[in-house]
Amino acid sequence: MPINTANLNVHGPACYCIHARGTLDARWSRWLHELELVVESDADGSVVTLRGTLRDQAELMGVLNHLSQMGLPLISVELVSENT
Repeated sequence: MPINTANLNVHGPACYCIHARGTLDARWSRWLHELELVVESDADGSVVTLRGTLRDQAELMGVLNHLSQMGLPLISVELVSENT
């Protein structure tokens, strides 16, 4: 089902699901804005999934920058829902 993005803007909160190649443990959740953190293994190695609400797209960019600085290649970023 498509998400209605009519009210989405860079300054408002939204829920995201981020996938990156690699692994993190639960203590990193605090550094990543308290996002839910799940690590799963597949045939190519480990994939970390971060899911939760971020207050704006600047906070999303901060999370993506943290992942990049930790050397975790980004697989996908998905808007799960906008929060109004």
